[in-house]
Amino acid sequence: MLRLYTLYSANGPAWGSHQRVSAQPPGACVVFVVDSRPLRFRLTDTLRHDGTYIAEQTDDL
Repeated sequence: MLRLYTLYSANGPAWGSHQRVSAQPPGACVVFVVDSRPLRFRLTDTLRHDGTYIAEQTDDL
């Protein structure tokens, strides 16, 4: 199932609320490129008010 995720840094929505699509299940760690930098995110089951899910940044690569 495809889900649309909003990328979150430790301080909340990141990078002007960048969004990405993923077919990986919640709990999976994925790498998205943001501003030419690969960053690792954990996908969550947390639904935002706009209908997207939260992807929490775990660290830089």
